[in-house]
Amino acid sequence: MVQAEIAEDRLNFAATAALTIDGTGDTASMPSSNIFGVNGIDSAGCGSTTTGPALPGIGVTDNPDVTTITAAIPNNRKNNYTGSGGSTPDVQNISSSLPPNLQTVTSLQNLTSTIKSMVTQPVVTGPASNLSNAGTAASPQIIYVNGDLTLSGNVTGYGILVVTGTFTASGNVGWNGLVLVVGQGNFTGNGGGNNSYNGAVLVAKTLDSMGHPLTNLGAPTFNFSGGGGNGMNYSSGCVAQATTLSTFHIMAFREMLN
Repeated sequence: MVQAEIAEDRLNFAATAALTIDGTGDTASMPSSNIFGVNGIDSAGCGSTTTGPALPGIGVTDNPDVTTITAAIPNNRKNNYTGSGGSTPDVQNISSSLPPNLQTVTSLQNLTSTIKSMVTQPVVTGPASNLSNAGTAASPQIIYVNGDLTLSGNVTGYGILVVTGTFTASGNVGWNGLVLVVGQGNFTGNGGGNNSYNGAVLVAKTLDSMGHPLTNLGAPTFNFSGGGGNGMNYSSGCVAQATTLSTFHIMAFREMLN
């Protein structure tokens, strides 16, 4: 008889803001919608009714990028960006509190490689224009897209989504859990819907245009336009649901002798 030794895999990830733009030299544009916002005040969510401490609405990793992102927010929409800082727009330098696994190209590549090993469905090869299974509240998924992903129409995902290329979301697209646009580090959103991203979103550029790892983190891009309400809200419940999704792998086989 053969016995398998199985280990459980869970993701080590701590949210740092509702939206973390990780790197230097950020490029950003924010929508003029009067209902789009980024909120770092915990909304619980995903079945949880317990709220925790607030996080920054938008977290960046140096002071020049605080200035860049703040300037990208229309003056008459700055009150829509809230979080632990107490004032609006809430854009903070979080470099001193950034976990080690979010600080370097190597650590971020290791993080996404770990997620790739935990997927609950086959790796998607981009460019892709849909997901066969974006998950449900009862069955969240771990999804890894190697390349570009474009979602449009009515899409609500649950769990973890990694996109190594450009992530383009238009219309009524939203996600409950973690969205990690790590690789080319380009998130492009076109509003018009009323869905939202609940949990945490991270954008980081770790790859050059040929897909090779950079020496240091590059300049990520976050461009959102349109008049919809696709906001981003920190949700400890949705983050917890995503990071406690477990998969299993076989470590060894043993032959049992009678």
